Amino acid sequence: MQPVCNQRGLGADMLEHPSIFSRPWELQETNSSHAKTKAGSQKVASISQELHQFIKEQEQLLLAQLAELEQDIEKSQEETVTSLSEQISCLDSLIMEMESKCQQPPYDLLEVRHIKTLPTPAQERGKV
Repeated sequence: MQPVCNQRGLGADMLEHPSIFSRPWELQETNSSHAKTKAGSQKVASISQELHQFIKEQEQLLLAQLAELEQDIEKSQEETVTSLSEQISCLDSLIMEMESKCQQPPYDLLEVRHIKTLPTPAQERGKV
């Protein structure tokens, strides 16, 4: 180790030790660093609050959209149920009509089909 001061025998490493020498520019740097750190912390806190507010607003927006979608789905389901009920009613009518026709004699069913080439049993009895 080379002494910086030949009269006192102080080395360069001793000059760097904070407990031996106090340098005014080091105190200024420390105060400046502290102020920068405090300002940085405040900026981070401010940004954090802004983000928190933004997230809350987005949450409210999404919840409103979700409620609207739920209403749309409910309305669509009601329309589907109404349509299916109408179709079921129509099918019930057709089933009743078919059951009624099944109770008729077979020659009456043939008349419904407009088969004119075959005589009905009543027509055959009249020819005999």
